[in-house]
Amino acid sequence: MIKNSKLPVRTAVIELGDTKNALMRIKFNDVSKNASSPQNYAAIEIDANGSSASKLIVYLNIGASSTDYTQYQFDASAAAQTDPSGVDSSPTHTQVTTLGAMIKAINALGVKANRHTSTEGIGIWATRLHAPADYSLDTDNFIDLAETSIGAEFTEVLYKDASEVLTIAYRLGVPDNIKGLVGAGQFDFIQADALVNSDSATDCTFKMSYDPDETDATKEEELGFTRSVPDNAWTTLWDNHELPSVLRGPVLIELTSSTSMAVGAKCLVNYRSSEV
Repeated sequence: MIKNSKLPVRTAVIELGDTKNALMRIKFNDVSKNASSPQNYAAIEIDANGSSASKLIVYLNIGASSTDYTQYQFDASAAAQTDPSGVDSSPTHTQVTTLGAMIKAINALGVKANRHTSTEGIGIWATRLHAPADYSLDTDNFIDLAETSIGAEFTEVLYKDASEVLTIAYRLGVPDNIKGLVGAGQFDFIQADALVNSDSATDCTFKMSYDPDETDATKEEELGFTRSVPDNAWTTLWDNHELPSVLRGPVLIELTSSTSMAVGAKCLVNYRSSEV
């Protein structure tokens, strides 16, 4: 008998593509208490080479409208940029070099500063998705995003330029919903299959790690499932149908090549909740 055989099996699809496996998700709830000047507008813009070093920069525009907002900038450079839309003459700039650092900085804006003061956050909240916390932002290997409104439901943003990177990843956990919630429950790891077109049979590596902290990569713990992925052939890397391994989420799945990885590389991981 297969453990929990009546529970649904889910499939995590890890794929290399310009619109696959976003690195972050973000939402906004108006928490302002000034009825005459509410913060009812929030938008994000991403420029892959818009920083002062011609690398990634992320803009958040929060305010009353698309023509009346405060701009918050995040990138690896030490220098701020001029607001592309010319609305905020003095944007607030934060230097961040990794994905985890940017998420921490965004969330620092979004919460009340101190329960003993009247200082409120701006209602913004971000979580990490399909990349490690120490994933570098000090590159231009990302996809541009025009100014896009964000609201109370999570919007997935920040995609890699698939032609420029050698890694794909997926961060999963149970409970897990269709909107990509990453949880801390237990799940059965049932099977992993992959197709990667790289330079050799030993060039690409499949790895799974326990990944509990949103912003701190040092909390990662590599699990015992690291294996080379054969070149250019669908391969079953792990088949645990008869005796699934029970893992605790969140778990970060990564495929990394040392020399090349063609767009369209894919890995399918089947898993099932172990929660009773």
